[in-house]
Amino acid sequence: MNSSRNASIRIVVSGLAAASLAAGLAATASAQTITHGDSTFTMPTANTTGATVRTGTIGGTSSVLIAGGDTLDQLFQQWWWYRVNGVNAREFALSNRTSNIAVGNELTLHYSEPEGLNAVVRYRLIDGPNSPATCQVIGTVLLSTTSSMPLDVSFFGYIDLDMAGSANDSAVFVAPGQLRVTDGSTGVFGEVFAPTANLYQVMAFSTLRGLLTDADIDSLNNTGVPFGPGDFTGAVQWNVIVASGAPVQLPFSFSLNTSANPCDSQLRGDANCDGAITNFDIDCFITAIVNGEAAWMSACNAGGTCLYQCVLDINRDGRVDNFDIDPFVTCIINFGCP
Repeated sequence: MNSSRNASIRIVVSGLAAASLAAGLAATASAQTITHGDSTFTMPTANTTGATVRTGTIGGTSSVLIAGGDTLDQLFQQWWWYRVNGVNAREFALSNRTSNIAVGNELTLHYSEPEGLNAVVRYRLIDGPNSPATCQVIGTVLLSTTSSMPLDVSFFGYIDLDMAGSANDSAVFVAPGQLRVTDGSTGVFGEVFAPTANLYQVMAFSTLRGLLTDADIDSLNNTGVPFGPGDFTGAVQWNVIVASGAPVQLPFSFSLNTSANPCDSQLRGDANCDGAITNFDIDCFITAIVNGEAAWMSACNAGGTCLYQCVLDINRDGRVDNFDIDPFVTCIINFGCP
């Protein structure tokens, strides 16, 4: 994939004025462009609601997803597929969009699929320093169901990065669940972070997308890394049980010239996810400890952009439990965690 192809989705770090972009958003209520600083991220404005092509070979909500901006494409396509095991004999793209809301630097998309699977896809754009231009797109998918019976779901997050607009990319893991894709000529890099995914796969375009869009069952197989140089595409797979009243959150973030791990920019102890450690975090922390992730997510993480263990695993042992209470108290007293 190169800059001559029509771009599906781009991360654009541009010199456009924030005020001008905000005015454009206000004038076009259905637009799905989010901005932060001089960074923009765009999803399609066409076919924003209603049923779309769930079995299309390109996937997503329309056959062409176009983003604005005045820099090279960094991201050709990113989308979501799913399979309800025992029900579906193939994967389907999220397609039945019921609403979309773009406000400031946050975009929320709602989907209601025929198997009783609902998905709320949220993106938050975080601008970073320039020279080189940097930004994060912190994404989460919240799965729930209207079915009285639990759904056994395989859910796929697909991404096609073209760093510096080229197909000369290499990919390696830099941490568990964290993949870095680097352009061979310029050194421009992007990262993908999916810490709770069960499986991954990396292949040259467009073989991997073909697996997700063909008419049979496919699962990823933990192969393809290191990759390149070549035309990178990658995907991760979550295997989860989605039951009524028990939503499942799937974190999936990507970035340009900086870490894609939101924990690098989010504060431990910031239980209400407002960017500061204060007394207002106490109730949310207690909710998480006493009532668990689903209750905390509903009451304190409405934006869906905090990672549970990222902000609440105060002692960094990989769990959120009573052993986090004492260090959390220390964080509150000091208005920050050591």
